[in-house]
Amino acid sequence: MTKLDVHHAGPALPPHWEADGRSRRREARCISLAWRMILAVGLAAALLHPRVEPAFWSDVAYFAIATFAVGGSFAGVRLNRPYDAEPWITFALAQLTLVMAGLAQAATDNEGYFARHINLADALYGIAYFLLFLALFGLIRGREGKAQRSGLLDSLIVVTGLVLIGWQFLVVPTFAGMHGLPQLLRTLYPIADLLMIGMLVWLSTAPEVRSASFRFLLAGMVIWAIADASFHLTSMGSGEPRAWMKSSWLVAHVCFAAGTLHPSMHALQAPRDAEHTDISASRVALLLAAALSIPGVIAAQLLMGGELRVVAVIYAGVAIIILLWLRIRRLLYRMQAQGERLKELAQTDFLTGLPNRRRLVKLANAALGGRADMVGLLSIDIDRFKGVNDTFGHHVGDRLICALAERWSSGMEPGDVLARTGGDEFVLLVTQLGSRNDAVQRAWRLQALLSEPLELEGLRLNAAASIGVAVSPADGTDLEQLLKRSNWAMRAAKRRQSRVESHTSRSEGQDSWRLLLLNEFRDALKRNELILYYQPKVHLPSGLVIGVEALVRWQHPEHGLLQPAAFLPSIEQTEMIRDLTASVLQQAVAQCVAWRHEGTVLSVAINLSARNIPDLDLVESVHQCLTRYGLPASSLELEITESSAMADPVNGLKTLHALEKLGVLLSVDDYGMGHGSLDYLRKLPVRLLKLDRSFTGSMLTNPADAAIVRSTLELARHLQLHVVAEGVEDAETLEALRQLGCFAAQGFHLARPMPACEVRSAIDDIESRMRATDRRMPGSK
Repeated sequence: MTKLDVHHAGPALPPHWEADGRSRRREARCISLAWRMILAVGLAAALLHPRVEPAFWSDVAYFAIATFAVGGSFAGVRLNRPYDAEPWITFALAQLTLVMAGLAQAATDNEGYFARHINLADALYGIAYFLLFLALFGLIRGREGKAQRSGLLDSLIVVTGLVLIGWQFLVVPTFAGMHGLPQLLRTLYPIADLLMIGMLVWLSTAPEVRSASFRFLLAGMVIWAIADASFHLTSMGSGEPRAWMKSSWLVAHVCFAAGTLHPSMHALQAPRDAEHTDISASRVALLLAAALSIPGVIAAQLLMGGELRVVAVIYAGVAIIILLWLRIRRLLYRMQAQGERLKELAQTDFLTGLPNRRRLVKLANAALGGRADMVGLLSIDIDRFKGVNDTFGHHVGDRLICALAERWSSGMEPGDVLARTGGDEFVLLVTQLGSRNDAVQRAWRLQALLSEPLELEGLRLNAAASIGVAVSPADGTDLEQLLKRSNWAMRAAKRRQSRVESHTSRSEGQDSWRLLLLNEFRDALKRNELILYYQPKVHLPSGLVIGVEALVRWQHPEHGLLQPAAFLPSIEQTEMIRDLTASVLQQAVAQCVAWRHEGTVLSVAINLSARNIPDLDLVESVHQCLTRYGLPASSLELEITESSAMADPVNGLKTLHALEKLGVLLSVDDYGMGHGSLDYLRKLPVRLLKLDRSFTGSMLTNPADAAIVRSTLELARHLQLHVVAEGVEDAETLEALRQLGCFAAQGFHLARPMPACEVRSAIDDIESRMRATDRRMPGSK
């Protein structure tokens, strides 16, 4: 049954379900009315409070309004029923305790007792601030029960700046006029307010909590702090507060009640995304403001003409510098962890948890380059897998893949590596072999593990597989050769239904053909048979074509147009790759200049081989070519792969830095397919990352690839690099990349590689389609 099949007419909902729905709607309307009433009535009463006379009735009105607000806070906890009511009840109790403290202060203030003695009001104020701390810390911990450390550092930096300001302009100026311990103790109340604001800053570092409820709480705490500070400055916290101060405290109480009653109070305890960014523009601005409090305080003191008090400034400055260092250190650690996580995701199959093709490449290259005399590669393909998907559904197919991976893994020997390289394709890397027959026996052992049926969701499935065997050095000395020959053997096993086949000399026909092409290649260079096709590259924010990638083809007189895969791997193993690169460079630069003369300004990108990069003569060749044709160096992009860049790190880095000094743009092609480490990105003088098509092609269907794309874009932003997505095959992927902030893209959806004569018309077509897409987007003009 498809998803559409469930949308049929059915029996009416049970009466109690409908009643529950109506009850929830009435409750929501009640809550909406309650917070609006508290806010409107409370603010009006608070702002009109200064008009109430005489003093006795003014105090009565004050405590009546404050009690009304406290009642609203308790009602908010009852009506909204938060996930964890304890922090909210504690907050309401803290608010009630503040009212009780004010009542105790008013009761003792008529005889001047409050000004001379520490009394019940001070004890209640201390309890209230302690309860506020517990409530806010409970909200900070959230459902996960874990406070964010980076948020704590941000909060401490802000609090340090605020406390410095409070100390310099609240405590120190009034210190000489203080008489006794009571006034000294009450100096701490404004400082405690600043600490509460700092805790709200800590809470706000989780983006999920930034709601109307949070803004009410923050506004209330800021207003309360301003009133407390003013009270301290005017009477050192021991006299009769002015009318506007009382009005401000009442406004703060009303804000607290509105924040508790507002339905968005649930956001303060919503599940928090552990992957959200550790830094943002607003947080940077906040930290910058806190850091600038140091010179700001000094400048304010100089402008006011008073005594320059530097001791507190020095202490606060040292504290802020240490906290900022810890904050930056944590950010760098997070970036490194993201890089490691990206590397792990890039090398792990999402479904089975086995190494994927990228991890296999790394392990196989290490084994082939190590001391092992013989390395075996077994290509495994599940027979009739498409039938399983079509008959039972893809979820059963996925379960079958996982079950086979688990069963085969249980039969591995030390040193064996089982990897999943495709939908129903696995590869077993065997590093401990004495002969080819050992590899064949290993294949039959895998087949023996399939003798028992698999139990999947109540189904008993008898799985079968075809396995091809290739060993080094007899069948090849690198992974690509072994994979090609083991795949050939696997297809032979499938075709012959023999279950296991080993590579033999009968597969050498194709290799012979490639050898003939290699012998003809030098003459092809002389006869100018190498031609270039160009694939446009589109700037996603503007929808304009900003450059092209030059792709080589061989116009063979007998075999027709040959793709790079037919001849390039063989050429790359010889010195002729230098001649090929020189030919491609000359043609690409000349064509780019020709387009410029016609009014089309583009950059052009060409690929460099691993043999090109350590070649110090490459820099001079590029310089001479640019000078000869008059093309600005910034219009030439040279693409390198991750593995080729680090094949010869010493000479390779010299060449790349020399090219950068020349002004040429360097980019990493097929990013994610090689080393992919932060260390390597830090060393290479690159400006662009070209995200490999293996990620972009399935980012809409594979959560692991989508996570890799997002992480790569975030990492590139931190490293100030641009990302170009390759292999964009459809409009949905293009739009997703644009929404994620990707710099540019190329792929068959935009344009296939084409001769130079077709580029101009292709540009017009691409830009027209991009404009049409923009017009269809919601909110576009």
